[in-house]
This record gives sequence, C-alpha cells and structure tokens, in this order.
Amino acid sequence: MAKRDGPICHSGYRPRYQTTAHLFLDMEKEDGFPVTDAEYITLDNVIARAKKMVRITNNTFPEAITALRTIDDTLKESGFTNQNGTLVSEGLRRKIVNCHVRSNIYKAIAETVGLPIALSNAPGHVFVRWLLEDGRYFNWETTSNPAKLRKNKEYRSKFNIAPEAIENGNYLSTFTSEQVLAMQYNNQGVFWKRKHQFHKAVVNYVKALKLDHSKAEFDVLPRPKGRGFL
Repeated sequence: MAKRDGPICHSGYRPRYQTTAHLFLDMEKEDGFPVTDAEYITLDNVIARAKKMVRITNNTFPEAITALRTIDDTLKESGFTNQNGTLVSEGLRRKIVNCHVRSNIYKAIAETVGLPIALSNAPGHVFVRWLLEDGRYFNWETTSNPAKLRKNKEYRSKFNIAPEAIENGNYLSTFTSEQVLAMQYNNQGVFWKRKHQFHKAVVNYVKALKLDHSKAEFDVLPRPKGRGFL
C-alpha cells in the first residue's frame, strides 16, 4: 500500500482506514475531480463490513476462495453493480464500478484484513490475483456474477494477448506498487482526455509513464477512444 500522511481533502470526516483506494480518492481530489466525504465513508463502510466477515487462518486455496467469495458477497450486499468507465470516486458515489474500481476495493479490503491480494491486467481490464505461500497464485475475476476463478490461458484467449506481450510484462504480470499508482494516473488521464482537457490528460500520462514503462496502454498522446483500464 502506498503510504500517506493522512487525509487531505475532508470537511470533517477522518477515514477509519488508510488503503491504496483511499489514496486514489486523494489523488482524484487533488486532480480536480469532485470527491466528497461521502465517497470515503462508503469505502470505509464496505471495508468494515468485509472485515467482520472475512476470516483466514492459513494461506491455503480453500480458505482463499472462501475469503474472495465473502468479499464478492459483501460488495453485492452493499449495493455495488458493474459498469464501464468509472473513476474510484464516481464508482463509490454511484455504487456502479468497473473492473479497476472493483479490484481496488478488493485490494483495500485485503490491505486492511491482511490478505495476499495483488492486481494484474489484460488489455483494457484489471483483475485480482491471490498469492499463495508456496509461490503459486490464482486469478480472480471480480466482474463476473458471481466472481470466479479465471486462468491465464482464458485471459490470453479472451483478450487475444500475444505471447511477447506477456513475456515483456505488458499483461498478466503481478503489479508492483508503482504499477498500481501508474494505472490510477492513466485512468485519470483517460477521463481528462474524454473531456478534451488534453493538458491535464498529458500530465497524468507522464506521471504514469514515469512510474511504469511496461504497460502497453499508457500513452501520452490523445487517442480517439481513450483506451485505458475502463
């Protein structure tokens, strides 16, 4: 999780947790997106709800699956549904989230509870990855209903991923903390580009590229459809 000194943008509410998703809300607020206390409260509430339900004593496959299913159930019970094209703040405000936001809510819960969850990606798509103690891992597709296991070969087939893109670390690699931040900057850039605020878009793309050069979809040049993790 990226560290921060504390909340930067609240009228009175102090978040109960400090997670990467909270940091993303801070970043969106700093960048000029409409972020209010309500989004922090919604994020805190879903984390608190999951924290009461998720139990894991050993990092084994059966316990991991149970924990992931519990998180999926928690999001559904909290009223979250799927839709493309949302930033973290918008997704939390409307409870309509894309793969990026949903996966980062999983990650926020994992950071709070202490679960070995990381992020990974396919073209235009983000999912979570559970890291087992023996060095193995498995993927969890958060946007399926219900969420479910999905093998790398399924992502390769579904998204037509070239072998060299995997070998180069463009796709299906486990994200570092720098890559997680780069993904967020990239998404902010995509949104500014769609609003024809190209200067702000380029600022975010440059920040993304400074953090991570490996992701094929990071681009400082405006493109017609604004491809990103959306």
